Amino acid sequence: STVVPNDLSIDATRPDIIRAYISSSDTSVVVDEIIEIILETDQAGYVAHSETWLNDVNVNAFDLTFEDLLDGTYRLVYTVSDQDGSVSSGDLAINIVLIDPYGNESPAFNTLDPNNITIHTSRPSASITGSDTICYGDTSLISVKLGGMSPWDIVISEEDVVSGEISTKLVTQIRETNYQFQVIPELSTDYIIPRVNDSTGNTNNGIGRAEITVNQLPDVEIYNLSTVYNIKGTAVEIQYSPAGGVFSGPGIKQGNPIEFDPALAGTSDDVPHNIVYWYMDQNGCINTDTSRVYVIESIDSIVFERPVACFNENEFTIIGANASDSIGRFKLIPNIDSIITSVDTNQITLDPSKLKLDSDLDIQVIYTYTDLSGFELTVERTLHIEQLHEASINPIAEDEYCANYNAIDLGGFYGTQGIFGGTGVTGDSSQGYGFDPALADLGINRITYYYTSNNACRIGDSTVLIVYDAPVADFDIVDDCTPESGGTVIFNNNTYTGVSNQINWEWEFGDFINSGALNFSTNMAPTHFYKEQGTWTVDLEVTID
Repeated sequence: STVVPNDLSIDATRPDIIRAYISSSDTSVVVDEIIEIILETDQAGYVAHSETWLNDVNVNAFDLTFEDLLDGTYRLVYTVSDQDGSVSSGDLAINIVLIDPYGNESPAFNTLDPNNITIHTSRPSASITGSDTICYGDTSLISVKLGGMSPWDIVISEEDVVSGEISTKLVTQIRETNYQFQVIPELSTDYIIPRVNDSTGNTNNGIGRAEITVNQLPDVEIYNLSTVYNIKGTAVEIQYSPAGGVFSGPGIKQGNPIEFDPALAGTSDDVPHNIVYWYMDQNGCINTDTSRVYVIESIDSIVFERPVACFNENEFTIIGANASDSIGRFKLIPNIDSIITSVDTNQITLDPSKLKLDSDLDIQVIYTYTDLSGFELTVERTLHIEQLHEASINPIAEDEYCANYNAIDLGGFYGTQGIFGGTGVTGDSSQGYGFDPALADLGINRITYYYTSNNACRIGDSTVLIVYDAPVADFDIVDDCTPESGGTVIFNNNTYTGVSNQINWEWEFGDFINSGALNFSTNMAPTHFYKEQGTWTVDLEVTID
């Protein structure tokens, strides 16, 4: 047979894959981040076979792209999805098959250079529950069930049902899967979790809503009980509202009407009887009103509101009583009648705070009255006024904090005898007090410090600490592929900034040698031109004013 001359050529050489290695810098990759793999081969011009995959994601899928770099190297860019499988360190699986222009296929290449890439594709979850109906002043327990990898950070959003006003609070480093917190809303409030992230760096929106309905307390009042009764006096019908409650206390005679009987109550000396009216409304909310009643049996008497008056109080009541029920008069020694602020029938009210005391003071209270025979009689009693050193809070270095700052110690003049209070205050008198910005409200937090003496005199101090929502810096890039001659990289800003709109952005692109002053930016979502290919460290610092 004869072979006719022709232009037929045969290429039986398969594409040769020499090496595959990870060129991207991240070692821990989460959803929406990318992994870049470079393939080194014997020549350019190959395309990826449909059997090429990475982490079970096929090259024909949107999340895996293949690019010929025209120098015998190729680039696979894999964008991680929450539908993909997670990968332990160094276990990323690949299957690369290349085809040349003649249809020759390379053997499947499965060897990826040693690496410590970890892929986390599971998004965290947060489900909030705890809807409740409470009375004003009561607490309610809200639960957040967390899924993912500990620890978690969550944002708690509180919305006033009536005004629509919303406030947020960041809680960090939660390690229990069932996180619980107590709330004491003054008005009906809805709680949601708009954002949760776990230790993998993945984020998600929370689900559910805890609706706390707050019922206000009923108005309860006792109208007509006097301050002093003679033990020999007759019983008094009590006037009150609303009807349907329960009275308690010495001298109460149940029936219709309900009465207070001084003889049944007995004498009270300097300690008043507390007559309490307790009422529950249709919502199960309870309120009370209390009348303080003295019962005396002497011919004449001076009754103090309490055994000791306090230097800083504005009202202290002194009552004079006599068997003839005549109207008497009072005198103070030393002559400090200027502190008498009101005079009523056999009763005066003092304002000890007008004295501006720097030490304790004893005053003589003289009560003069006319008996049934027309004789003028006098009774005296000593009133002790206690003075206290001011309860100053120890100096605090800063009065403004971000929600992610560490807790600070709190102290005051009276040491552990004083009590701190306010949102964000932690600890107690035995272990000491502190202020934790993470537990405080965003915005103004009033911190109080009180000391109460054995005589029930109280003095306090307060300060204001401001807590700002802490930003969580995060960004990615639209495309990290640039030509050899350089290219512009676009940065997506994914930072959490809460409700603030006064935000400062400070970018540093790791390219000072090539770009000088252009290595920095204060834009929210900047771009940067890199003059050459390479690996660059980009820093983003976010501050909220």
